[in-house]
Amino acid sequence: MNTLTPEQAKTLKLFSYYCQSNGAEEVNQHLYMYQCTVDHWGEWWSKGYGASIEPYKEISDTIEQIVMENNLLDSVDMDCENNGNLKINIDCKERKIIISAEEYVMRDNAMGQVLEYDEIDSEEKEVIDKVFEIMSKGEFNIGKIYFDGGGDSGEIYERIEYENGQSEDINDNDIMNFLYRWLENFYGGWEINEGSHGVFVFHSRTKEVELEFNEHTEDTEDVGTLFYAEF
Repeated sequence: MNTLTPEQAKTLKLFSYYCQSNGAEEVNQHLYMYQCTVDHWGEWWSKGYGASIEPYKEISDTIEQIVMENNLLDSVDMDCENNGNLKINIDCKERKIIISAEEYVMRDNAMGQVLEYDEIDSEEKEVIDKVFEIMSKGEFNIGKIYFDGGGDSGEIYERIEYENGQSEDINDNDIMNFLYRWLENFYGGWEINEGSHGVFVFHSRTKEVELEFNEHTEDTEDVGTLFYAEF
């Protein structure tokens, strides 16, 4: 159990009376973290079912004191890569304050697809042959075209990169339109929300084309209870 100063305990006790007079036996508040900084502090207290209770300066200051004096922010987003939040729970009836944390961890879900040259239609072959023609000028065996998307926007980069580190621009709408169609058909919404990234890999020797796709997902991981006190 953690300790509160007499003034903090008094403020929490008065706030509990205030919440109970507004029909709440328990209230919650969230502090959102983004890359080691406080992105947003939800100052209004939720009492469930979409209802909320308006805060006032004394309780807001007290909660901030508890969080900062006990270094609770250090337990969330410690590597500055993940987002997260602190959940402040006050049991107004039992007079308890519990502060817990969770992180939102980004992960990649790998998947893919292969286009066999002998199994695609003539129009697709014509487009793919354009890529292989570009590669044949430098006698390259492998060419890669990358894409990246997120936050409702995405792009397939109009550039092909080769195994020896060389690269060149692609100035062909047929090739780019084909790649966008393939990507959208394989994974509609590839650029929405957390998005995705990946690469189209062209193999000139086998005339095989691979789509290496990585879906971005955000999972919630419970960090646990960071602070508990009774007042």
